[in-house]
Amino acid sequence: MAKTLDGLGRKLAALGIAADPRLVTVAGRVEELLELAAYVMLVQALVYAARRGRGGRPVSVPPPAGPVPFGSPRPHRR
Repeated sequence: MAKTLDGLGRKLAALGIAADPRLVTVAGRVEELLELAAYVMLVQALVYAARRGRGGRPVSVPPPAGPVPFGSPRPHRR
C-alpha cells in the first residue's frame, strides 16, 4: 500500500488527473508512516526471534488486575 501512495501526484498526472496538493501531501505523509511501521515491525520480529533462539520465554502481557468477569476463563499460571 505504501508503494501505491508513493508519488501519488505524479502517478495521477500520468493518467491526466490533477490531484489536490493537500491530498498529495497527506498521501506522502501516510506513505512515510507506513514505511516506519514496517521497520518497527521488522525490529520487533528480530527481537522476538532472538529471544526465542536463546531459549528465553516470549514476552507476554500480564493478566489484568481485578476480578475476572463471570464466565471468562482464568489464565493458566505456571
